[in-house]
Amino acid sequence: MKRKAIAAGLIFALATPLAQADTSGKYYAGFDLGNALYSGVTVPAGTYPNPTITSFTGGYHLSDTWAAEVGYAKFGDSSLGSGLASATLSASSLHAAAVWSHSLNKDSDLILKAGLAS
Repeated sequence: MKRKAIAAGLIFALATPLAQADTSGKYYAGFDLGNALYSGVTVPAGTYPNPTITSFTGGYHLSDTWAAEVGYAKFGDSSLGSGLASATLSASSLHAAAVWSHSLNKDSDLILKAGLAS
């Protein structure tokens, strides 16, 4: 489950948009909403429902090409109960990253991000 949380955190981090026009010294923020698909997580009582995922990201442009970013992603709880037993799956991820961006043309940018996620 932890690998899924890390992967989801990285996916959200890579999906965060950055503005490219004279961004030095400016802050930015992002919000993502998604849905996780649990596959291969079946127990005798059934299959866990697919939870909603929310992600918040914020960063600061150190220059026109470099930014520092932090973010948090939370998987909604997915509960399953049968008779006397019940279980809940839950996950969250925090990330910090350095972001490099380069304008390819007026409509497209190349964005590379490297960091850590928990």
